[in-house]
Formats: sequence, structure tokens, C-alpha cells
Amino acid sequence: MKILGHSGTCRYHKVNDLYVLDENVWLDFELNDVKFRIVVDKDAMTDGLSVPKIFRWYLPVWDDNNPGYNISGIVHDGCYGSEILSKDMADTLFKNGLLFAHIKPSKASVAGWAVEHLAGLHYGHRHDDFNISPYVHLETI
Repeated sequence: MKILGHSGTCRYHKVNDLYVLDENVWLDFELNDVKFRIVVDKDAMTDGLSVPKIFRWYLPVWDDNNPGYNISGIVHDGCYGSEILSKDMADTLFKNGLLFAHIKPSKASVAGWAVEHLAGLHYGHRHDDFNISPYVHLETI
């Protein structure tokens, strides 16, 4: 899976501790010579990247200076809540999205391992705590 690009901006406002999108965000990727776009629509809510407090010195929950970082987390939340991709594909997309956002490979690997082994318990519609599922769609480009 190769990341091709993302929306480039990630405008939002906060409601309590949640980030609410003020615009659509998207992430393009290629898989088996087919190009796809995952879009998360305006008004979707997320808690950012679910980094435990003890590790936030290493990876932030949100980074206003790196929209690609935020978009990777938002798209991952969308994939998990909507089941639009398999868990394994969503986790690979997340890690590759972080690398595309210029996160150091060591940090992207740690984050990838964490979602693969710890966040997996939150995969699926029944764990869509912020009702992101209706805001997520996948299209070929």
C-alpha cells in the first residue's frame, strides 16, 4: 500500500475534548495498481490520535503544524468505526500515512505497533463512539 497524498489541510473546532472537522479531509492510496481515496466529511468528530498521556511527549494527540499527522488519525478512526477497510489494512494505512506526514520511521513503527496490538479492540461499528461511520466513504480515483 502506497500513500499518494492527502487533503493538505485539516480545519477543525473543538467541542469539549473532541475535534470536529470544519472541512472534508481525505487520504489517497494505491493498492494493487488501483488508486483509492478515503474521505471523512465535514462535521465528523474524533478524539485525535489516542495516545496515552504517559506517551504524549513522544507522539501528540494532535499536531496543528502537521495536518497529515491529524488526517492519518482521523482516517484511521473512520476506517475503524465504519469497517470500510479491514483492520489490518486500516492499520497499514495509518502507519504509512504517518510516514507520508514525515513522522520519523521509529515513531511511526511504535504508533503502528500500538494500533495493531492495542487499539484493535476498538475496531468495528459497535465501537464507533463518536458516530464517525456515516461521514466516511471510499472511492476509486
